[in-house]
Amino acid sequence: MGRRWRRRLLSLCLGTWPRRERDRIGAELLATAEALVDESFRRGLLAGLWASLSEAAAIAMEGLRLRWRRRGGVPGGWWVDLRYTARVLRRSPGFVAVSVLSLGLGLGANAVVFSLVEGVLGEPPPYEDPEGLVVVWNTVPEGSDRIPVAAPDVAVLRERVRRFQAVAFTIRGVDGAVQTGADAAARPVRIAAVTPNFFGTLGVDAALGRTFGPEEGASPDPDEAPVAVLSHGAWRGALAGDPDVVGAEIRVNGRPVRVVGVMPEGFRLALPPDAGLVTDVDVWVPIGVPLSEFHRTEGRLLDQDSDNTGAVVARLAPGATLAQARSEVARVAEELRREIPFYAESGLGLEVRDLGTDATAHARPVLLLLGAGVVGVLLVTCLNLATLLLVRGIDRGREFAVRASLGATRWRMIRQLLVEGAALLTAGLAVAWLLARGALALLDSRIPGSLRPPEGLALEPGILGLGAVVAAAVVLSVGVLPGVWAGVREARGTVGARIARGGPGRRRARDLLVVGEVALSMVLVVGAGLLLRTVGELEDVHPGFEPGGALTFQLSLRVPDTYRSPGDRAAFMAEVRAGLDTLPGVRAVGLAGVLPLSGDRWVQPYGLPGQAESEWRANRADFRVVTSGYFRALGARILEGRGFLPEEDRVEGERVVVVDERLARRIAPGGSAVHAVVGIPLDGAAVQARVVGVVEHVRQDRLEADGREAVYVPYRQEASRDVAFVVRTDGDPAELAQAVREVVRAKDPRIPVHDLRTLSDYVDRAVAPRAFALRVLMAFSALALLCAAVGLYGILAFDVRRRTRDLGLRMAVGAVRADILRHILVSGLRLGAAGLALGLLLGAAATRWLDGLVVGVPVGDPGTWIGGGLVVAGVVLAASAVPAIRATRLDPTEALRGE
Repeated sequence: MGRRWRRRLLSLCLGTWPRRERDRIGAELLATAEALVDESFRRGLLAGLWASLSEAAAIAMEGLRLRWRRRGGVPGGWWVDLRYTARVLRRSPGFVAVSVLSLGLGLGANAVVFSLVEGVLGEPPPYEDPEGLVVVWNTVPEGSDRIPVAAPDVAVLRERVRRFQAVAFTIRGVDGAVQTGADAAARPVRIAAVTPNFFGTLGVDAALGRTFGPEEGASPDPDEAPVAVLSHGAWRGALAGDPDVVGAEIRVNGRPVRVVGVMPEGFRLALPPDAGLVTDVDVWVPIGVPLSEFHRTEGRLLDQDSDNTGAVVARLAPGATLAQARSEVARVAEELRREIPFYAESGLGLEVRDLGTDATAHARPVLLLLGAGVVGVLLVTCLNLATLLLVRGIDRGREFAVRASLGATRWRMIRQLLVEGAALLTAGLAVAWLLARGALALLDSRIPGSLRPPEGLALEPGILGLGAVVAAAVVLSVGVLPGVWAGVREARGTVGARIARGGPGRRRARDLLVVGEVALSMVLVVGAGLLLRTVGELEDVHPGFEPGGALTFQLSLRVPDTYRSPGDRAAFMAEVRAGLDTLPGVRAVGLAGVLPLSGDRWVQPYGLPGQAESEWRANRADFRVVTSGYFRALGARILEGRGFLPEEDRVEGERVVVVDERLARRIAPGGSAVHAVVGIPLDGAAVQARVVGVVEHVRQDRLEADGREAVYVPYRQEASRDVAFVVRTDGDPAELAQAVREVVRAKDPRIPVHDLRTLSDYVDRAVAPRAFALRVLMAFSALALLCAAVGLYGILAFDVRRRTRDLGLRMAVGAVRADILRHILVSGLRLGAAGLALGLLLGAAATRWLDGLVVGVPVGDPGTWIGGGLVVAGVVLAASAVPAIRATRLDPTEALRGE
């Protein structure tokens, strides 16, 4: 809603005020209301919309109150209407129960989903002036992945981009350990090195103490950091919430550091999960050396430990726009391509994105789908209530006739129905509030981490109120007013034949409402069906390994003056493997630098046989360092040749690699890739390695996509300090957790075990967002179908009741019960068929929302559409059958005598 339209709405509502009060304080009141609405829009779109409507309603109600006060107070007829409403609704418990429950379910579902959407997409990151924060990524022409930026490029951005007020940088986080003393037990933590201006750029202060000063830090290596800032969780856990922590000395990876501050609870860097960078950091240490002195990662020919790329967070200069910053950064990228040969060869560029938008881009498709689904549910429930009210208004023709004969005006009867509608809406709001609170408590533990709001899931009262406004508008426009209009028209005739008839216009209106309900239900059912097929396809996808029966955990060999050489690290890993091999039920143990589906990335160029190093930039593969037992522990099959030998885990001899089947087809199309020679980067240099085996392709990044080719090298040749173990067992892998910790503790008590979980958990986490959306959308579909069935049943039951004399007469003159049954069923199925046809048209347009979520099945899958249509048709048939069967049980004599 633009500012001009907001002002027009507020001005229109101000017109309800008496002229004298409007001239006296109207301008000031309008300015105050506009300021409040503008402030709400800065907190989020939904908050702004609710503020606009609530401010407008408050102004209008105050104007009416002033006018009524001039006329001697609020008309007493309203209180009469309230008492009459209570009596009328008390006589219709079924109607009240169905109306209130359906409205409560629709409003409650709307409040829950949009509270989730608002918490993730609507709430800006919890930093000072978040609209001014951006992130900078590298780009390559052939891909859309986020690529971290090298540290020297950050120095260039600081120097050449004038649209940035500040530029901060954080290097890829690592696992580590914290001790409160030299002899204390080591606690696992995640550590990230940041520039000293990192927290200042974000605009976040420490909850205790302070953040880094510009002079602090002596090395980019977190092992040698003299000071540290702790997260709130690390302070509570490792230091038991010690209030005197500021200035205290702790040991980070065995080295003493001084704590200078503790960050507020819940603070984290807002980055997307597919960025491959740590966001939930426990300990921050400063980067003290100039970024320009870092080694530039040209060609990314580096091992994991020497990777100096990371995330760039910048704050726009005062008055600068995102478009201006993008233009200037694009110019800097062009200059780098002219200055650095590798950048020119690879086409490496720089891209600027809004921080908040980029951090939530992964969740946007799922949440927008759920938002669209819950809007459909709200519309169905509102149309259902409108249908019931319309039918009820027509059915009350006798009542309106009596009231009209006693002198009641049309406005008086409209007001009565408005009061009844307000009472139902208020009761529905109360039910919605209770259901939403319960649903939020139920969903809180079931929402995938990638869809969880940073501030936690909480019910937004404004969203519930906004849904109530929408419901009131729909019910008023298509239920109350047409119903009373039809009832008043009936009242103009005699209490007789005309009341027994329904005009074609009235029948058309109520039929259209039911058709709309069925159509929206069809859209929701098809959407749920497509997601069901997608989740089924993903669960059936073979990721290239066997997730069941395997336990994983992370180790980080960051202990001072220990495990410095690749040989020392390889020896320690071999000792741990030997200890794990002795555990009962263990079949295989292996380790890798990066696990599949873990969110971590290590992508390197490689050279096909005969390619010059300058041509490697066209080839990029997932680079993995593994031990000899890794493929067996992972459950990945060796298709040709062999895996690595145990001696290759300990001795750095001939350069050998194992490639996956996709890369093998590139190396030797139609032939064998074993014994072929490929180029790989090792220790920052290009080397030639012999292919000794081919393993099946493993989906490293996502289940729904094949991903890149993969190159595996022996761990001894690229011995990283950060590794992940895979332990395959015959029993329940979770039962090995304590034994695994004891094995590692026995080898070196200074090294804690990180992220202990089953391998299946990685697969489940990859499917979790779609599975969550499926469950919610299926619940929406069931609710919409129920409401559509209730609406259709209500119309047919109303028709049967009104046509009792006609049906009795037909049966009296010879009509058989089968004819009556067929006649009523045809009426219901006709409406259902029209709804299905409209639903097909709406669904064809709406399923475009599913393009990014549906995997393995086309959005136009005939089986899903036919199955959804059959489900809806079955519900329509059931809803039509009940009143049809009831009609066949009429006694013609009693029906004619009653008339």
